[in-house]
Amino acid sequence: SPGTPAGYASDFIRFSKAMKAVDSTIWVVGNTKKGTWVDTLMKHADEHLDAVAISNYSVFEFQNGYETYRESDHSFVKNLNKTLNSIGNRDIKLIVTEYGAIDWSKLWPHNNDLGHALVSFQMFGDMIKLNQVEGAFLWNSGNSKYVRTFATMDDEEERLNVFLINKDLSPANIELQISNTFSPESRWKKILEIQLTGESNADKFPEISMSASSATQSGNTIQVSLEPVSIHVIEFERDHTSGSSASISDFRPMKVWPNPARDFVHIDIGFLPPAPVVINLMDLTGRQLFSTSSNSRHIVLDLTIFSPGIYILSVIDQQQIVIIEDN
Repeated sequence: SPGTPAGYASDFIRFSKAMKAVDSTIWVVGNTKKGTWVDTLMKHADEHLDAVAISNYSVFEFQNGYETYRESDHSFVKNLNKTLNSIGNRDIKLIVTEYGAIDWSKLWPHNNDLGHALVSFQMFGDMIKLNQVEGAFLWNSGNSKYVRTFATMDDEEERLNVFLINKDLSPANIELQISNTFSPESRWKKILEIQLTGESNADKFPEISMSASSATQSGNTIQVSLEPVSIHVIEFERDHTSGSSASISDFRPMKVWPNPARDFVHIDIGFLPPAPVVINLMDLTGRQLFSTSSNSRHIVLDLTIFSPGIYILSVIDQQQIVIIEDN
């Protein structure tokens, strides 16, 4: 019946079928509550569901205001984890449609200040560290009691952004180690620092500095001085001058699509090469039929001059079978 978990699940199935009949690639998202509502949706409508949308207001009864945040290891993803437990191992994503550092108990007055900004920033980082939360690829690079660190990486542009929160009222000196990116030989070069600081956590007019230079670097080890109650962002770019002898297979596997193909094929070689790489197309005997070079990560290869059949695509030390179909 309408207004019940079972009724919502039934309505959702009809809605999803109607939407996907028009466009089978469209995502249909269930907007529901944790507990019985999401459990019922999973039980009856999981085959018709691409993602679950929820709100996350996980700041509650912060009796000492900012001090509660500073001195505790509060979980900002408790509600998300409950929903993810209901989703289980299904291939269903989670979308947080709204969140904020509002204490609805009103014990911590909701002011638009630096303290609330730090909480919101950490909340965002904690949420998108969860693999099933749809959005960015973000991981945790280590924490202390007062410092929280996150990082995002853009594979295409080979850029790395490290975000640091110092929620303490005193400065902090920390050491960062960059690892688990591309290959063990990967080296990164600092290109930009930005920091958000203020007089205190109650500062309603914090300042952004685009020229902060408190980080010193030796290889992939970075020493950073953090201001009290601050957010610090360091941007790095991939350093191809480090003399690494790593091959393409040390970075990302080559991707080729569509395959089988007809008129053209896309090739993602897995990294942005520092110098042109050679792309060869051969028959099954190893005879070279075509060769070109490119310094791009993404390459489009015209196949219209080749007859239908099975070919070998070779890029540096990787090979992949490519099937050309008849038009």
